[in-house]
Amino acid sequence: LDAAQARGIAVYVGLTYGGFGFYLEPRASAIIADIDATAAELAGRYGSNPAFAGWYVTDEPELAAARDPSVYFAYYARAMRAIRAHSGKPIVVSPYLKGAGTKTPEEIGRRSRDFLAATGVDILNWQDSVGAGDINIGWPGRGTAPTSGDYFRAIAAAVGRDRAWADIELFTTSLRGYTGGGYQPTCMARLGRQIALAGDCVGRRTTWINQRHMSAAAADAFPGADRLLAAYGAWYADAGRFIAPASYEWKTAPDPRYGDCGNEPFNRASGDPKSYLDAEWTGVCGDLVIEVDFGSPRAVDFVACELLHLEWMNIRYPAAMEVSFSADKSAWSAPRVTELGFAGENGEYVLANRAPLGAEGRYLRLALRNAGWTFLSEIEIVAAPAR
Repeated sequence: LDAAQARGIAVYVGLTYGGFGFYLEPRASAIIADIDATAAELAGRYGSNPAFAGWYVTDEPELAAARDPSVYFAYYARAMRAIRAHSGKPIVVSPYLKGAGTKTPEEIGRRSRDFLAATGVDILNWQDSVGAGDINIGWPGRGTAPTSGDYFRAIAAAVGRDRAWADIELFTTSLRGYTGGGYQPTCMARLGRQIALAGDCVGRRTTWINQRHMSAAAADAFPGADRLLAAYGAWYADAGRFIAPASYEWKTAPDPRYGDCGNEPFNRASGDPKSYLDAEWTGVCGDLVIEVDFGSPRAVDFVACELLHLEWMNIRYPAAMEVSFSADKSAWSAPRVTELGFAGENGEYVLANRAPLGAEGRYLRLALRNAGWTFLSEIEIVAAPAR
């Protein structure tokens, strides 16, 4: 907390995690007792620290998908009373939009309002579920399906802006969820869209989970964390480091049914992980090879490709990505190879080099080695900041 205070960071301290069936007896009473004891100890020891902003009740209510969300009310009301006995600081709970189905944004707003009124919780930090549940971010094929932004606006209208936060998911969509190899940091094109959709209608924008998906410091960070951190900084703070090519050439022609309608690999628009027919996906049968001209020599540290995997269509993640550089296309450097490293599974994945390349050249050749169909949405090329 002292370190957070020195850096201007507000900390919401997490309490006991109960896991599956947390709101059912006899488990619920045991968790509440532990919340009570933990809150008493932490409030007594650290409650006066200026960085101690509030509390986070870590179990997540299924408010969007539940047939009857009132089944959670009693548990959270008890948790609030336990915490309030020791502290008056704000309390945050994080439900998720996954499973919203045909429910309208206004209905999710009403569920949010009713939950706060019945429990005494101060803030709902709604997970956007773009990673965990394929919530729409405006893909054309989804038609009139609500976007995450539609939900956030409706929730904020129902409960007030300061009580509605947006929890932005930083990870890719994968059929096996958190247990599969496809659970990795997403691409910046998708993340940028998520952040834009949350906008300013919510009180705060948070992330799941920065320490592992977009952090250069965490010991247990995923391999793509450094890459996403560099891309995030380049996207918002230094556009010159987010490199757009002067031109590019397909060395393996896309299939006309899944063709490139113009600058698709570099248009900052992420493909729909639920539809191979989304116009943002460019499809090549077998290996995909593309050459990029930057117009002048550029430093390059990360090359990332957003990819699709659908077993039933023989659309597969490439086994490996190869990146080479050249000053004049007469000679190319030895390929820098990044292997996939896991058995493909239906969903999206960002295949990228895991450590900075520290390379330079006017031309870049990218090859994705694949025995099936290769479906590519975005290529993101980033120069990391000088350290």
